[in-house]
Amino acid sequence: MRRHNQQGVVSIMVTVILMIVVSLTVLGFAQIIRREQRTSLDNQLNTQAYYAAESGINNVASYISTNFTSAGQAIPQKTMCGTDPSPTSLWHNFTVGSVLDPSTNASYTCVLVNANPGNLKYDLTTDSGSVAFPVDTSADASPVGPISTLSFSWTKGDPSNLSPTTGCPSAATASLPSTTNWTCGYGVLRVDIVPGQSLNRSSFAGNQFTAFLMPTTGGSTAIPYTAGGNINSGTANQGVRAAATCDGVQCQATINVSSVSSNLLYVRAMMLYRNSTVSVTAYNSGNAALQLNNAQIMVDVTGKSQDVLKRIQVRMPLSSGGTYADYALQSIDSICKAFSSYDGYSNTANASCN
Repeated sequence: MRRHNQQGVVSIMVTVILMIVVSLTVLGFAQIIRREQRTSLDNQLNTQAYYAAESGINNVASYISTNFTSAGQAIPQKTMCGTDPSPTSLWHNFTVGSVLDPSTNASYTCVLVNANPGNLKYDLTTDSGSVAFPVDTSADASPVGPISTLSFSWTKGDPSNLSPTTGCPSAATASLPSTTNWTCGYGVLRVDIVPGQSLNRSSFAGNQFTAFLMPTTGGSTAIPYTAGGNINSGTANQGVRAAATCDGVQCQATINVSSVSSNLLYVRAMMLYRNSTVSVTAYNSGNAALQLNNAQIMVDVTGKSQDVLKRIQVRMPLSSGGTYADYALQSIDSICKAFSSYDGYSNTANASCN
């Protein structure tokens, strides 16, 4: 009888299985290492692409300040991603695509400039005061027409744990409560509107309209603009508390300014109680959104580092809206009035402070 010696077969099988397990383990760790390396590289390239886009933003700002310095000079649109080949274009000398970092081929590959956005946006905080800006539709080619309505919308403010409409009144109240008694997740937006035909003392006194847009769960129709009056003397059409319509996303209120029949208004906006991002849109009588000039431009830049892209959109202010004082006199200390004055007369005699 012939016998087969099968000693060692089990050892061979165990060895093969162990080699397979070890190989799979090594391959798994290698895959994890490659993934971590790629993630780390992507993070690095993402950061480089972001800063490349930031460089494009800064270069646009520098180019505008250098080439469009004349008073009232309009900033043209830039609708082509790359360098404008037309020698007559005001963007012809702006270079797009220059390599910023040869090691990663980092550059900004697309630059777009919208000089006439359809709305204006401002980040307002309760401790930063107000922002003043023009609502100018005079350069809008289509649709045309004077401003009929101004739409204001603002987002939920701080603190973030507040439910947006919880604690909001159902209708506008006759007075504003103290900060500690305000429990609504939205803040109150104060707006002051003045027609832009002539900016002088009498124009401000006779044409300014002030409204406190209060977040409510009920809302209201368009608020009519009414000129004149005195906010301090309780005039009915000044300092009006108007109801805004609010939901879980934003508050919105509309002011009807058709009686002004103008393509230029000046607006001052201020947030009370909560920080917020405020958006302003102007419409004509046909309810078509109008292009807005001389307040902000939108700059859209795409940065690239190897195969990673990063796109940034920013708004650049064209008016120094943050440089206007909210009051004629502000102080964090006591103030002594050492003179008396009224129209056409001033007197400092016997003036003293104790």
